[in-house]
Amino acid sequence: MVVIPFKEQSGIYKKILIQIRTMSSFGIDIQPKEIPSKTGLTYRVISRLPFFDGSLLGDDIFEGQDFLYMRRPVYLSRSFIRSLKRQRARNPKLKILYEIPTYPYDQELHALTMSRKLKDAIYILKDRHNRKLLPKCVDRIVTFSLDDKIFGVPTIRTINGADFDAVRPRHIGAPDDAIRLISVSINEPWHGYDRLIAGIGEYYRRGGGRNVVYHCVGDGSALQSYKDLAARYELENHVVFYGNQNGEMLDDIYDRADIGVDSLGRHRSGVSRNSSLKTREYAAKGLPMVVAMEMDMLKNKPQYFLRFPSDDTPVDIERIIDFYDALYAGGCFAQIAADIRESARRECDISVTMKPVIDYILDEKN
Repeated sequence: MVVIPFKEQSGIYKKILIQIRTMSSFGIDIQPKEIPSKTGLTYRVISRLPFFDGSLLGDDIFEGQDFLYMRRPVYLSRSFIRSLKRQRARNPKLKILYEIPTYPYDQELHALTMSRKLKDAIYILKDRHNRKLLPKCVDRIVTFSLDDKIFGVPTIRTINGADFDAVRPRHIGAPDDAIRLISVSINEPWHGYDRLIAGIGEYYRRGGGRNVVYHCVGDGSALQSYKDLAARYELENHVVFYGNQNGEMLDDIYDRADIGVDSLGRHRSGVSRNSSLKTREYAAKGLPMVVAMEMDMLKNKPQYFLRFPSDDTPVDIERIIDFYDALYAGGCFAQIAADIRESARRECDISVTMKPVIDYILDEKN
């Protein structure tokens, strides 16, 4: 069984659907379960109480299951832990796999609550208490970090993946004088695209002459601050905000891009190694990337990455221009895109990255 969050249009939801298809392709019988969100006023008030034990996972959803695979919720609740314990008591053979895509995540939670004016701060304390109970009810934690154990639970280590067959390669048009960057993100504080906007603003303040355009796709708590920053620098011709986009509209925006931009503020959440889903999509689109962390893919293709320091300084646009000019000097846009896509497919296709999880499940079944 795979437990799916309720937000059907989220990137997380789509990724879980891809995981389901991948596990099914290896002969694993999957029964997805959606957990509806609870947003009523009463629930939102009492859920902040320290020992609130509202029902999250129904007692019947584990019946007859051999395995449960779930992703870490935003905050780990007591009801979540108690539901798992009850089911382990009823079905001692049930194996539970718990995916933590970002670890450590305390500073990410702190950044999230700060962006929400501290209204959810109590949830951080509850998470820190409840995570201590994970060894009693979780068999393996699936992680993109290098940790052998997390919260006392053995890990299955892998990297983030994407369904390359489901991602249309970019349609590459005739080159012109513009250098076009793209980010596709939920735009939380740790994504750090303020660094890029400030860098573009400073470039033009100094009299920069190249046409640099940044396409910012996605909503999120940091989006308004990005818009305000772009307005202060008067970048209406150089920073374009699209909000959330999917399907053909998103493909069309990708077709205008030359370089993908990974999160530039992960240091704000205390992470030293990034395995973001967006970089897999950039790679599937055939885009070189601007990054601020060591990459866990294409280590034999360093020419496709431009890395900046993990700090809050504005991005140096002159370096991006030099990177673009050196990479595309021969005009071989299509060849470079194909090389990035096919090289990354061998490492990051979901059928490859899910293999350690699938091997664990099949080994335990046998």
